[in-house]
Amino acid sequence: MGKKYFISDTHIGERGKIDDFEEKEENFCMLLKNIIEDNTEGDPGELVLLGDFFDFLEVSTKGQDFKDVEKKVEYIIDKIESRYSSLFSAIHEYLKAKQKIFYVCGNHDYYMLFPRIYHMVAQRMIPSEIMDLSEGYRLFQVSDYYISRKYKIYAEHGHRFDSENWHHNGMPECLGSLLVKKFLIEWEEQYPELDNLRPRGNMYFLVRDRSEKVPGRDPDKEIEKMLEAMDGVHSEYLKLCGEYNFTHSDVYWRAKKIKALLSTLQESNWWNKVVLWLSKTSIVDALSENCITYRNKAIELMDMDRTDNIANQKDLDFQPAHFIFGHTHFFDHYELEGGRNYFNTASWLNTIFYDKNKKESSLDKIIAKTPVLVFSEAEKEPALCEISKSGEMERIDFNKIKERYENLGIKF
Repeated sequence: MGKKYFISDTHIGERGKIDDFEEKEENFCMLLKNIIEDNTEGDPGELVLLGDFFDFLEVSTKGQDFKDVEKKVEYIIDKIESRYSSLFSAIHEYLKAKQKIFYVCGNHDYYMLFPRIYHMVAQRMIPSEIMDLSEGYRLFQVSDYYISRKYKIYAEHGHRFDSENWHHNGMPECLGSLLVKKFLIEWEEQYPELDNLRPRGNMYFLVRDRSEKVPGRDPDKEIEKMLEAMDGVHSEYLKLCGEYNFTHSDVYWRAKKIKALLSTLQESNWWNKVVLWLSKTSIVDALSENCITYRNKAIELMDMDRTDNIANQKDLDFQPAHFIFGHTHFFDHYELEGGRNYFNTASWLNTIFYDKNKKESSLDKIIAKTPVLVFSEAEKEPALCEISKSGEMERIDFNKIKERYENLGIKF
């Protein structure tokens, strides 16, 4: 049986300042070639894109007036295709070789779940040599989750367990989308590391430390501006919630904390430094993220003693032995009793780790930059791999990654 390959969070954009994929494009094309070489047409491999493959949020649409979301995504895909023509050509060759792609939607590309958008994007991906579109759609499929009965896999992006990044009651925007478009992108112009910063809670420390090094820039004022920008986005989202008769309690309480901080800053100058120092706890806690939250959710979903386990939720006719997420941009592997496993496939971004004690950031060379999780019949356990410069699939020692995370102070 053909091998299964899982990657997540490539966030392909328009080759702008906030698009890291440009230097990974060659690795992705080499991955496709590897899959073709390792699997036959009669027993094809399958590449599972586990969410946020395309980044529809970070491609600029300024100056455009779209009447519907289909036109908007078509404009975005046009931009991406024009800037990554080699990528689309490699996908054409891959599908011509009758290898499969299964596209799982994430929070940055959830539009792919809309049938008209899926068909529009699929027709860009499917090569003209495949005259029968039904055959093309068989090779390029889209859903919000993936299963393999043979390997007993259940996989999804994971953002539905993140209250900021899934859409409530048909609302057109989630808080995470608004934060990316109306806060993060603008602040990246001044602080380019922000988008890839992990843990995100260190945003407070990075902005303060970087602003100290800019002549004439007041670190306290920068933090105040950051709070004001966050407050604006939270207020817009809560107004949207009201229009859709929805109450988002988590966002409400965070917004209340930010407003209280801003109110205190405006009322008292001498108290500013104390309040700003206290505010870091609120910001860091609100933006904290780690492996553990999602791992625990996966463990719950794999617990066959619970009535809300994933087999019951999705009405599966098998019990998953392997549960896979993306979304967090952190690697994770946790083995449960009975040989069951949880994996997180991390991202293809140049993840930046910030040491708040040394006041320095670094692109870590130990943690993989092009991770691929591979399942095959020949191997009892899935292999975590990375695509080398020569195009070879090299195994990664997960324990070294775990050790490095712990050294960086990330809760694991």
